[in-house]
Amino acid sequence: FQANLIYVTNFLLFLVAFFRFYIPMINYEILLIINCFFLLLIFFSSIYYIKKFSFSENYLMMITGCIIFYPACFVESPIHVILMGVTMHYTQYLYLTNFVYKSRIQSFNQNDQNNKKSIYSFFLIIIIYSIIMTFFSSMGKVNQSFLKELIFIPILGQMLHFYLDSQIWKFSENHNRENTLKYLKKIIN
Repeated sequence: FQANLIYVTNFLLFLVAFFRFYIPMINYEILLIINCFFLLLIFFSSIYYIKKFSFSENYLMMITGCIIFYPACFVESPIHVILMGVTMHYTQYLYLTNFVYKSRIQSFNQNDQNNKKSIYSFFLIIIIYSIIMTFFSSMGKVNQSFLKELIFIPILGQMLHFYLDSQIWKFSENHNRENTLKYLKKIIN
């Protein structure tokens, strides 16, 4: 049920974005109807899910998966849809990785001073990476051909991110079960 609902809602939101931004067939009146339909779909699906499976963290993951591209129904640019979806995903990712990291530190009984220093290093790396990738992304708007091609670097970084995600979260691997899943189970408990 969860997977099907996520696929259906995201496919519908893809169609909304396509027919709103690329083949402008959806005006504001139609968009209002689409918003009402989508909210009703999520509302009734939520009621069905909670009655059938009860409320759990799986429900929240399902809702997040369903609304990740919902901004297609209210933002003005397709890039904003992607940015909001990526931000939603990235926020979850940072929370999970930070939780795993802190749990691993606690299990190794390291002192708080090292832990604080590591967290500052973690945030410093994120900030530096963000600044560099923002710089390269903004080069896509420059008129010089060579500088325009620098957009390739953040795109390559995103592809690398998706590849690493596919390996880090592969819990069929014993190493990932012992070093990641073991700590993620603490969130549930």
